[in-house]
Amino acid sequence: MELHKIEDVDFSINEIIGTEDDINLIWKEGELYLSLRNLVLKDKKRLYDVPLRELENVQVISENPTKLKFQLPSVEVIVSGKYAERLLALRHFLMPLIQPKREELMKESCNTLIKFWHLGVRSPVALATIMPLTAEEVRRLISSAKENELIDLKGRLTDKGYERFSPEERNLLKRLEVING
Repeated sequence: MELHKIEDVDFSINEIIGTEDDINLIWKEGELYLSLRNLVLKDKKRLYDVPLRELENVQVISENPTKLKFQLPSVEVIVSGKYAERLLALRHFLMPLIQPKREELMKESCNTLIKFWHLGVRSPVALATIMPLTAEEVRRLISSAKENELIDLKGRLTDKGYERFSPEERNLLKRLEVING
């Protein structure tokens, strides 16, 4: 595995427990590398692999000093380096790898949204607890579904909305519509 050094960094690896109050004050000095499949963080004792295929997001969380947060399903990695342009270039390099995942998540979430909307679940807060989105993202998804004529104002799926599903799913949704009246 060939590694390309990006920057000398300070980094923190935090397990996500589910609360926003997670605090991890343990910062390590090390180096950040990029390979074909991983970001690699190296401190004096060991290597830490961050698989690129599992990245969910890369955010700039501080501009001075520049800090990037790499979001994975159950871990977040925060890095801070001396040369902001190197970290920002890495973020721009990685964003196309993440964007298709987000677009796929939004398509799946839209299908989930219109199913629940069709069944009468209309609260963005309730939908956000079912879906991997925030209430604000659900609100935007509802607006988008209406604008794209996937659901009508009465909560029914339109023909265009039904087309998003397999024939089996369409039949089930139509039967549920009859049951729910």
